[in-house]
Amino acid sequence: MNTVPEEAYWKISKSRVKRLAFILILLLAVGVLATTCSLCSHVDYTGRARVSEILASLAPLKNEIAKQLQNDSSFRFAPALASHIPEKTVSSLAIEYRAVAPDGTITLFSRQLGTLIMIRPQVGPDGAIEWSCHGAATQVEILPLRCRNPFPVPP
Repeated sequence: MNTVPEEAYWKISKSRVKRLAFILILLLAVGVLATTCSLCSHVDYTGRARVSEILASLAPLKNEIAKQLQNDSSFRFAPALASHIPEKTVSSLAIEYRAVAPDGTITLFSRQLGTLIMIRPQVGPDGAIEWSCHGAATQVEILPLRCRNPFPVPP
C-alpha cells in the first residue's frame, strides 16, 4: 500500500489551506465590491422612482390645464390650479413648492430630492398639446431623460 509520510501530508495540506484561504478572501472582496455597486444603483433607482411618481401625480393638473387650453388658448391660469395636486401626494413625495404660472407652466421643488422641475404646455399647429419638461437636480441621473433639458431663457 502506498503511504505518504506524515510530514509530506501536512506540507500538502498547509499549501491547500493557504490556497483555500486565498480563494475565500478573494471571493469576499468581490462580494463587497458587488454589494457596494448595487447599493449605489439602488439609491439612484429610488430617486428616479420618486421623481417619476411626482411627474405621474401631475396628471389631473395637466388634464385640467389641457381642457382649459383647448377651450380657450388665450386663457390665463390661476395659481389656485396647483391645488389639483392632492395634499397627500405633496406630503408623501416631499414637494415643498408647487405653482402654476399664468401661462400654464407647472413648477415643483423638492428639497429632499434636490430637484426642481418645470413642465410647460405648448399648443402645436394641429391643436394638440405637448408638454416640455425642464429640470435641475443635484443628481442629474434621477431626472427622466426628457426632463434633463436646460431651463429656457425668458425673452
